[in-house]
Amino acid sequence: MITFIIPTINRNTLYKSILSILNQTITNWKMIVIFDNCEPVDALLLGLLDHSRILYFSIKKHGDESNINEGHGSAGLVRNIGMNFVTTPWIGFLDDDDTIHPDYVKTLYEKYSDHDFVVWRMKYQNGIVIPEPHRTDLVFARVGISFCYKNKFKDIR
Repeated sequence: MITFIIPTINRNTLYKSILSILNQTITNWKMIVIFDNCEPVDALLLGLLDHSRILYFSIKKHGDESNINEGHGSAGLVRNIGMNFVTTPWIGFLDDDDTIHPDYVKTLYEKYSDHDFVVWRMKYQNGIVIPEPHRTDLVFARVGISFCYKNKFKDIR
C-alpha cells in the first residue's frame, strides 16, 4: 500500500490532483492532504475529502511567529509533517497542481515493487518529457512529476 502526501495552499488545481488519485485503477492507497495556512473551502473538494482513505488537516501560522515544524509556504516542510502520519510501506508525493496517470499505483506494484525509490517522468501538454528518456541521473529542477519510496528509511526528512 502507498500513502500519497499532497501539500496545498488551496490552489484551484487541487481538485484535479485528488481526483487523479481517486481514479487509480488499483485502490490500494491512502492520501494525506495538508492545507498549509488555509482552510478547505470548496464544497466539491470537501465532498472528495469525505472518504475513508483520506486524512486531511490544516496547519496554521500563529501570529507573526514562524515555526520550523510548520509549513507556511514550504512544501518540503509540509511533506515532512505528513510523513509523521504514514503507516504504509510506500510514501508518494504529489503537488497540488499535478495529476498522476490512472495506472500509477498498478505500475508501481507490478513493475517496481522490488525497488526502494521511484522517480516518475512528467509529460507536459506540449509533449516535452522530464527527466529526458535517456537520463539515468537526477538533476535539480529536472525531476519528474512525482516520486515515491519505501517507508524504511530513517531520518530522510
